[in-house]
Amino acid sequence: MVDPNTPYSLTLRPVDLETAAMTACTLNLEEAKSTYPLLVDFNIVEYVCMDLIYQYVLLVDGFGKFKTLILIPS
Repeated sequence: MVDPNTPYSLTLRPVDLETAAMTACTLNLEEAKSTYPLLVDFNIVEYVCMDLIYQYVLLVDGFGKFKTLILIPS
């Protein structure tokens, strides 16, 4: 997950989300908490697998064939 205090942009490809989802979906809750500590602070670590799959499907199937996505902190 991206730290909101990071001062740089991040280029993300759909395959990056797919890979992250495949990793996250194999973790139990305690492993997910240690792997994604920023999500623990927001009390959403339980949803990391579902969120990553949703984001991947939205970019690939919902919005069409995205090659890259640039995330810029607000």
